[in-house]
Amino acid sequence: MALVIDSSAAIQIAMGSAEGLAMSGMIAKGEEVFAPDFLKLECANGFWRYVRARKLTAKQARELYQDSVSLATRFVRQNDLIDEALHEAMRLDHPVYDVAYLVLARRLDATLLSLDSRLVNLCIQEGVDCVEPVQL
Repeated sequence: MALVIDSSAAIQIAMGSAEGLAMSGMIAKGEEVFAPDFLKLECANGFWRYVRARKLTAKQARELYQDSVSLATRFVRQNDLIDEALHEAMRLDHPVYDVAYLVLARRLDATLLSLDSRLVNLCIQEGVDCVEPVQL
């Protein structure tokens, strides 16, 4: 089974939160975990926000960033997703960057790992397999 991971899941797995630990248990050793290449930017921004809020030091943020992006074993170029993601975002009235994860999971017939309840609900609505945060 292929997985797609979004930044909400990657950050919380790296941080070792309760939700993150539950999600990390769903990734089998050697399993392919896909992500759009912009996951790196989203994770970096997420850790910057923790530093800005004084919840992490810069050193901790850099280390956790590396842990978060290393969860993906294969990155898909955003250019390969953007046209379909834009079309679907307009149809679904949802941000393009979130819909790109949905599009990637749908293309790969993969399960999306996300802690973003709006994105998870959208996946359910669209018939894309995902792990619901309430299942954790």
